[in-house]
Amino acid sequence: MSRAAVHSAIATSAELHALGYAGAEVYRAVGMENSEADKLIVLRWGSNPRTMKFHGNEFLTVWVYDRGRSYTDIDEAIKIIKRTLLGLVDVGGADNAFVTQVNWNGTSDDLYDDGMKRITRNAVFTVNSRVAL
Repeated sequence: MSRAAVHSAIATSAELHALGYAGAEVYRAVGMENSEADKLIVLRWGSNPRTMKFHGNEFLTVWVYDRGRSYTDIDEAIKIIKRTLLGLVDVGGADNAFVTQVNWNGTSDDLYDDGMKRITRNAVFTVNSRVAL
């Protein structure tokens, strides 16, 4: 799978930056606990037992957090992330893997994360990928 291509697409999005989600605040599920940022995005990858040696798919949950009290920016960020990821077709990453297609599986309800002390929502995707041949 190409985690690098997905991370890069989200972290470099000018639209997300304009909403206050800076690239340095896009985490790969580690390190976010100590973040002082009001807004951040966390990428959590799950496994799929049907993955093959040279191609396959992985589940990705994208969590969008905000210290504020309104879900407006979170909703907009999820729309941008969805549009960005669904547009990744045969895009290579620094990890020598290519995202061949991304499918959207759904979005969560409005949530509050006690540990992160922020409001949040998530969107779940299936990321199809292949290694460079």
